[in-house]
Order: sequence, then structure tokens, then C-alpha cells
Amino acid sequence: METQVREAVRRASVVLFMVDGRRGLTGADEELALILRKLDKPVVLGVNKIEERLTLTLTLTITLTLT
Repeated sequence: METQVREAVRRASVVLFMVDGRRGLTGADEELALILRKLDKPVVLGVNKIEERLTLTLTLTITLTLT
């Protein structure tokens, strides 16, 4: 599966990186963010499950941490 992901990213013109706003950043999210920073492609960060106001702070934290 990793090979398929790497090939898809290689062929993409932009990468959409989705994280879970309720769960917060996971170790896997942080590891993937490090990899994505090294790409010579634009990366768009999407945060899912942020319907509740309490998650707004978490969303901002995630955004600032990954940039």
C-alpha cells in the first residue's frame, strides 16, 4: 500500500492532507507532515470533524503545528 501512496503522490499536482479535528494530531499525522514538507508540491491541510466550537482551538493548534 505504501508503494501505491508514494506513486499517487508522485503523480499528483497537489496533495490533500486530512486530519481528524476531534482526535488531534497523531504520531502518524506528524510523521506524514514531515514527509509532506519535503515534497516539491503544494499541500492543502483539511481538518475533518470540527463541527463543535471546542474543536476550534484544536484546529488552530493542528494548523500551526504542521506549518
